[in-house]
Amino acid sequence: MATSKTTAAHKSVIEARNKAYKEYKSNFFACVNEINTHGDNASYDEERWEEKWHLSLQRIQNLH
Repeated sequence: MATSKTTAAHKSVIEARNKAYKEYKSNFFACVNEINTHGDNASYDEERWEEKWHLSLQRIQNLH
């Protein structure tokens, strides 16, 4: 048997659950975006380093 208090309590629990899930989902996607940005920056830095490495090798080879 459902009473008005039980219904209100159940509704409150559902609202709290939905709020917590919404916050979790928002934080999760923020973390994923941060990880993706970090990965993109690391890839860019690695490409620049490789280009500079090859340029340095060419300069050394040109000395001989």
